[in-house]
Amino acid sequence: MRMASETETNMNDQLLDYLLDRLDEPAKRQVEARLQVDAAARRQLELLRLALAPLAADQEMAPPPNLAARTVARVAEHVCRELPRAPAPLRSEAAGRPWWRRADVLVAASLLVVFAGIGLPLLLRLRGPSSAVVLVECQENLRRFGVALKDYEAVHKQPPSIEQAPYNVAGVIVPVLQDAGVLPSGFSVRCPGHGPYQPCNLTLADIKAMTPAEFSRHAPGLLTSYAFTLGYRDGDGKWHAVHRADSSANAVLIFADSPPPAVAAGNSPNHGSRGQNVLFLDGHVQFLTQRTLAGDDFYLNSDRIVAAGNGTRDFVCGNSAAKP
Repeated sequence: MRMASETETNMNDQLLDYLLDRLDEPAKRQVEARLQVDAAARRQLELLRLALAPLAADQEMAPPPNLAARTVARVAEHVCRELPRAPAPLRSEAAGRPWWRRADVLVAASLLVVFAGIGLPLLLRLRGPSSAVVLVECQENLRRFGVALKDYEAVHKQPPSIEQAPYNVAGVIVPVLQDAGVLPSGFSVRCPGHGPYQPCNLTLADIKAMTPAEFSRHAPGLLTSYAFTLGYRDGDGKWHAVHRADSSANAVLIFADSPPPAVAAGNSPNHGSRGQNVLFLDGHVQFLTQRTLAGDDFYLNSDRIVAAGNGTRDFVCGNSAAKP
């Protein structure tokens, strides 16, 4: 069996830290640059995601009461019990034969090849929209949107605005970030549980060349499975791209899973309607089982419509074709 080199081990450690969000911004960008050009690294990242997925499923579960005390008592019960003597080993002609024969090795190797070539893709295809794997992958998509937003603001000294484009819908944020070079080209805008990888291949130049009718057909596919902030209007009716005043960054909601088709009620369809992932301005992603944040419905504004929020504490994330 080939032993992993020190370089491979270091890369695996980096990928694990990347998934656990334990890297600083320069290190994150370095890993993301590697993932864009290294297919083996992308496959390894997928395997690590699969390994970590069960942790996401259990993160909200509290341990049973007195678990530690009951575990210690159970161990003590077995340690203190007198065990029967082990039987003497049988001697036979086969005693000198190695336990692993060459045929055994070949059979095991064949099974490994079958599982790697067929079993794993089958397992991936069987993932449902409400699975823990899909939930983690979807959170990673949103987290990368957050990194792109921070990088954009670092360069342009202001947050990206969907009004910078000729057609001000929430989905325009994707070509804005891609044209700025802060979101990898070909980044998937579809939640992994809703079908195959789907990039947004439109640039702002492509959009400017469209008629309004053409653009209306393309708008829903710009940000297929997600919703972006529609900003807010202040007391004078002036529109602002991102909430800032009166709110700390860890409470400002800027991205979310897409709202349900009948937006007036219900959770996002991305995860079997169990809830939705949301991304905050400080970059952290959270799964909420309700579509409210501190009592505020973040799919509708205080007037119960899909539009910009009324004031700094009214957060609204609209689907791809939604306008402020």
